[in-house]
Amino acid sequence: MSLQNHPETEMFRDALAKTNDSTSRSIDALSGVWSNERCRAVLAYLRSRSGTATVDELRDHLVSSQPPRSDGRRNVELDLRHNVLPRLVDHGLIDRSADDRYRIRVGGSDSTG
Repeated sequence: MSLQNHPETEMFRDALAKTNDSTSRSIDALSGVWSNERCRAVLAYLRSRSGTATVDELRDHLVSSQPPRSDGRRNVELDLRHNVLPRLVDHGLIDRSADDRYRIRVGGSDSTG
């Protein structure tokens, strides 16, 4: 599969279109998010799950899908709550609902309708 047709490339294009700002600063900021493995994993997981998931679901997925590391479930959850999810929300890639579910945003609207 070429990089141009890779699913993550499509998600990056969607995210860039969502920002409505193609300045180099905006591209650099989004590239910083995209370079984070957990950010990419969260977006891919949300896309595969009809667009929504709880922090617990995201944490369990990340822990089970990655090689064993010194950072256990608690550290993964802390990284999600204090780093990954806020970055994705700040860039308009996901939304947080009142019931603490995270919803992916694609092309300026949430994917769940």
